[in-house]
Amino acid sequence: MRPLHHASHAACLALLSAATASPPPPPAALHALHALRLRYAPSTSPHICPPAFPSPHEIPRLPPSPPPSSAPSFASCRLPLLLPRAALADWPALHRWLDDDYLAAALPRLVGAYVAPRDEARAALVAAEGAVEGVAAAAREAAPPLADDPTGEEAPPLDARGFFSAEMSAYFARWMGFDDMAPLRADVNATPFLIDDAVEQGGQEALHAAERRYFRLGSEGGVSSLHFDEYHNVFAQVAGSKRVWLMPPTAWTVALGFPKGHQRYRQSPRRPVFEWAAAERTNASLGLRAVTLEAGDALYIPPFWYHQTLTLRRSAAVNVWSPSAEAMIAARAGELGGGLGGALRAAASKSDAICTAVRLARALAGRVEADGSALLLAVDRAQHAHTRASRRRRAKDSAACPVALDGCVRTPLAADAAAAAALMGEALHMLPDGVRQLSFADLLVDLLDYTSGVQPPWPVERGRQLMLHCLASASSLWASSPESELR
Repeated sequence: MRPLHHASHAACLALLSAATASPPPPPAALHALHALRLRYAPSTSPHICPPAFPSPHEIPRLPPSPPPSSAPSFASCRLPLLLPRAALADWPALHRWLDDDYLAAALPRLVGAYVAPRDEARAALVAAEGAVEGVAAAAREAAPPLADDPTGEEAPPLDARGFFSAEMSAYFARWMGFDDMAPLRADVNATPFLIDDAVEQGGQEALHAAERRYFRLGSEGGVSSLHFDEYHNVFAQVAGSKRVWLMPPTAWTVALGFPKGHQRYRQSPRRPVFEWAAAERTNASLGLRAVTLEAGDALYIPPFWYHQTLTLRRSAAVNVWSPSAEAMIAARAGELGGGLGGALRAAASKSDAICTAVRLARALAGRVEADGSALLLAVDRAQHAHTRASRRRRAKDSAACPVALDGCVRTPLAADAAAAAALMGEALHMLPDGVRQLSFADLLVDLLDYTSGVQPPWPVERGRQLMLHCLASASSLWASSPESELR
């Protein structure tokens, strides 16, 4: 199947078509995944996907009254959109949540809030205003590219009445399914924002039965991490104002996200987007978009799109999430053909398992991109940037891969493992560009962890580092050798 490119509006308007010769009939599991794939076949309705964006860096607003019969929903476009302001018009929250006393009565103590010093928050606010106006600051451009989580540190329970204190920048989020959230739940209606990708067992009833709202408070200058979520996200700005930056999944090589298993998985270790060099922010290939949300605005953020927020004025908001077909396909890919564990089960030794894993990783990478070796190296560069400096410091103490890789890379994958890789690869290739590579990177971590667990097992972190070393070394061998030598 030809993958849909998230960053291209033309691709969003083009109908899905087959681009390769038909393989032998796939198992029932693949048929089910193909059915999910159609959930994000792009819409040709101008009411759903506007025919053109005002500019490559702007986010369009949908018309006020799209036809009720239009299908699929706005989410089928898989591009960020501002929804009609009428979607929030009947929310009591629009006026009730302007009152700090009302919010404090509903949630007198805020547990799990994050705080950052106010001076840092104000500096961030000034920097963001410069970025919005397109002003390049030389000092920011020279700053180190990586930084700590800008959200701040978790604070002891806060008195809600002091949340918007001038002494700190604070951020608070809470799932609205908790009993104490009942008064605030009554103020917001999530139904218009639920998106049915036919992922939930039980259909529409199950989709609506689960509580899918999160309540969010933010004080001026608060900055979120740059991150992506695997689900549909509708962010409704109830009070105050936020600036939001978004990038398509294809920006994964620039975002440098933490890998699966890391405590900041799906987050970026980079400095806030508004501190990036102007040349990078304005590079059309990055696909960066930005929008300022005011009270009454609702922004659709597609699955796997990177986003970062900055609170411009005291903010109260709700986001509504729905499970995505992309996440379901990615999760099921690793289960096909007996799964990753099945491919390693026949290994006679730890060394055999390592060799099998290295070859399986390359076979999967080749299904995701034409140059599988380059993809493996790109994933290592992107997802381990945060450890590279410390890795250099530990270079002399770092253990080499415990297997002679020359033999590994020149030995073909066993038939059963090759068949499993083909099935997993076909599932991954159903995913849009960017989502494919991110999902492959997750699958790669699972493969490394499975291999670490083969007898004799290695400690998780140590085993993952050893396997990453093996994989990077093998990828370099593949990249530097003619293809004919490796068959």
